[in-house]
Amino acid sequence: MGVRKKHPDPGRAVTAIDTEAPTVKVAPTREEINAVPRFTTDSETADHRYLSAVGNYYLSLRRPLAP
Repeated sequence: MGVRKKHPDPGRAVTAIDTEAPTVKVAPTREEINAVPRFTTDSETADHRYLSAVGNYYLSLRRPLAP
């Protein structure tokens, strides 16, 4: 298996979890997830500008996420 890219996803994007597979299903499409600003270190998740960019991206999808 290749190196996986890290994508921050809001918890509300998760629509189902299959613990036997194991897989997680999300509301955004694969293309939408791949377009999310990526991070390489956990310190980026504390950067206000980075978090704003991620939040603005998900807001731009303009469709309701799973409750």
